[in-house]
Amino acid sequence: MIGNYVEALTKVVPPRVVALSSMGGANRTSVVGNVTALSLLEQGFRSLPSPVAFVRAGGFFENFLFGLQAAKGGTLPVFYNPTNRKSTMVASVDIGAEAATLLIGPVWSGRRIIELGSRVSADEVAEQLGEVLVVDVKAFAIPRAGWAEAFQQFGIPKGHTGPAEEMFESVNAAPEKSKPALEQLQKRLVFCRTFPQSLPMISRENYMPNYPVHTIASAPEKSKPALEQLQKGFGILPNLPAVIANSPKLINSLVGLFAQVHSPGLSEAENQIVLLTDAVTNSSAYAVEFHTTLALQQGIGSEETSAIREGHLLKDKRFAALSNLAKTLIEKRGHLSEQELDSFIAAGFTKEQVLEVIAIVAASTITNYTGTIANPPLEDAFQEHAWRD
Repeated sequence: MIGNYVEALTKVVPPRVVALSSMGGANRTSVVGNVTALSLLEQGFRSLPSPVAFVRAGGFFENFLFGLQAAKGGTLPVFYNPTNRKSTMVASVDIGAEAATLLIGPVWSGRRIIELGSRVSADEVAEQLGEVLVVDVKAFAIPRAGWAEAFQQFGIPKGHTGPAEEMFESVNAAPEKSKPALEQLQKRLVFCRTFPQSLPMISRENYMPNYPVHTIASAPEKSKPALEQLQKGFGILPNLPAVIANSPKLINSLVGLFAQVHSPGLSEAENQIVLLTDAVTNSSAYAVEFHTTLALQQGIGSEETSAIREGHLLKDKRFAALSNLAKTLIEKRGHLSEQELDSFIAAGFTKEQVLEVIAIVAASTITNYTGTIANPPLEDAFQEHAWRD
């Protein structure tokens, strides 16, 4: 293929040629893969009669975006190891700007090599991300054995993760340099904050602790009364509280909140609107599937539940106001504007009901976070509502 490019460009002789390459494989030819192919591309293009510029880009800052949802909980999963080791990173928009300038900017001649990026560590990315999200974030190096499955979770088909694995292996093996420059990183992360809900969340099944799903008989003694109460309330003992029961302190905290959330106040249908919204906003698959089922049982239409699951606007104005308040509370960590509060109250709610929604969000924090960490098996009754963000 490279030979075909060289042949075509030799015949046409364009006024300038700009080739995107990589720092990780600029001189790498001994291993088959995408990074090596870029090195071979450079070698082939050096014989072209046209002026040639090789733009050697570092790793993309955007590669961190897969972990943005997880970072809300304080952990940024990364493929860089060790996490304190600096490597060259760049924003893709800056690569495009540089290529455009080389193609249509001031005239130049000969062969040029442009290296783009700043020396930044995953730990520094996590620290900067924490400043943007207003939470303490630490980088976590995904074990090498879990890379393939992690990449599959990001949408790369099984059996095709090799190029991505090779890329990060190349980066991790590159020599250390010292050139800190975080200003560009800060700029890109502030931009990314505007669309966090569109980002996938890493599955951590390979390296998260294994929590047993208890029955009432097997649960710790101090957890049994809480499980009995939940079983009575639901008619079954769902797997998620059966996992939460591993901590008597947590399960009893949940049951106390559970009793208050389902006491007189907001209707049960309205409670489920908030609980389902919380689950989607927190990317907690088990909770989304569970509360989709309960919402439908409460008479909420499939059109409304689908809208929440897909992040769309609800048609029912009261439900829409509830869902929006819950989502905004989580995303803005309670820092609501006066306009956002007024909009909720204008939909027919009271100031006291703002606080009720906060209680529901608190209960969701327990179930959503535990569901994400423990990943309990989904019961057959909820399988038809299986969900992936």
